[in-house]
Amino acid sequence: VVSGPINDENATLSVLTNSRVLFIFSNRDALYSFFSSSSIASPHEFSLFFMESRFLNIRDFFQKSFDALSRSPARKAQRLLKFTHLVQFDHFDHRLTTKFLFDHKLQINDRIESSLLLCDAISLLLLNSSLPVSFKGITGDILIDSEGIRQSSFKFHRLHNGLPTLISTVFPSFSLNQTMMEYVSSHFPLSSRHKNSKKFDFALICTSSAHILIVSLVISLAIVSPLSLAWYLQRKEHELQRMPWRIAYEDIKNEEEHQLRLRSNISASMRSLSCIGSSQLDAARGTIRGHKVSIKTIQQKKAITFTRKEMEYLNQIKNLNHTNLNAFEGISFNQNGEFLVCWTYTQRQSLENVLFKTDHKLGRNFRASFIRHILKGLSYIHGSSIHVHGALFLSNCVVDSYWVVKLTDFGLQSLINSKV
Repeated sequence: VVSGPINDENATLSVLTNSRVLFIFSNRDALYSFFSSSSIASPHEFSLFFMESRFLNIRDFFQKSFDALSRSPARKAQRLLKFTHLVQFDHFDHRLTTKFLFDHKLQINDRIESSLLLCDAISLLLLNSSLPVSFKGITGDILIDSEGIRQSSFKFHRLHNGLPTLISTVFPSFSLNQTMMEYVSSHFPLSSRHKNSKKFDFALICTSSAHILIVSLVISLAIVSPLSLAWYLQRKEHELQRMPWRIAYEDIKNEEEHQLRLRSNISASMRSLSCIGSSQLDAARGTIRGHKVSIKTIQQKKAITFTRKEMEYLNQIKNLNHTNLNAFEGISFNQNGEFLVCWTYTQRQSLENVLFKTDHKLGRNFRASFIRHILKGLSYIHGSSIHVHGALFLSNCVVDSYWVVKLTDFGLQSLINSKV
């Protein structure tokens, strides 16, 4: 074996002159620089294997290699590309790691992959067995040889008919009495001497059974897809007509029976949507089927109907769910001349009440956390289908028993103003 640094032209020429098979260990940029130099002007033909420890873009490698060889002063330098192999090796079985990340709803990144390797390392320690040792880990099948080195899997790529093609996959044998590498597939020859070897490229090679499977899948999709769509639309229509946001007047129970009646004595101006923007101190407290709610009452002067679009909008508000949003329980209308808006009741009522109307002495950290809660709630609303709050005041920021600020009375102001 003759070796030398890739950036030393004299050493490289010596290696090329005395070698038939060349292995290059470097980053891609160093290889492209080597391809575009005069170092490859040797008259000898050789096979080149570029070793890469990450599974990066394959097509990009061969395209940039061709561009670099085209810039070389060597005559017909591009012919080297025909004998250039990209060998990628990694400890990961990416099918297993991808499945693990998908099952746990995680994004692929280097930190996660390092964590998975650490898990396998801990598992190896727990095995407490002598070398060599093998087991199946999160990152794939693991073989540690007698010297304590983990064996990698390899994938060989080269150009075939102008396309980057996987020609062979090599992985370590799991026979414990040896650590030789074993070829598990070879789709077409590594040299031109194997004339009868089967060729392989990126085109899909289908057997008759594969054809049957594909046809079956297509037919199944053609039948199942329309049925699934029809079922989804029917379910969506049923949900819309069910109006989960509508509450029967009889289901609303006040802790003090006279509270709703006291609301009827408020002036008509206060019964406009300014009442919706008021704090929970101004609202009646009651229950809906045992669940505590804050009830805000507006005088209803005419019968109310909702369009399909408005019903969908109310469904969207009903379905909003976030730590910093107060849950919308629903509305009651066209009964007893009152329009009732119900939200989940919070123990400490409004932020306005907490800050200015109680004896609580809150430090800067508390106030900063309140601001963060408000911003998180607003961010969720702005990213949702309703887009805006519409009535953001301190009185519409309520505080629960855990000192978490929740936005309330969102998304309804313009809709109710147009109805009552």
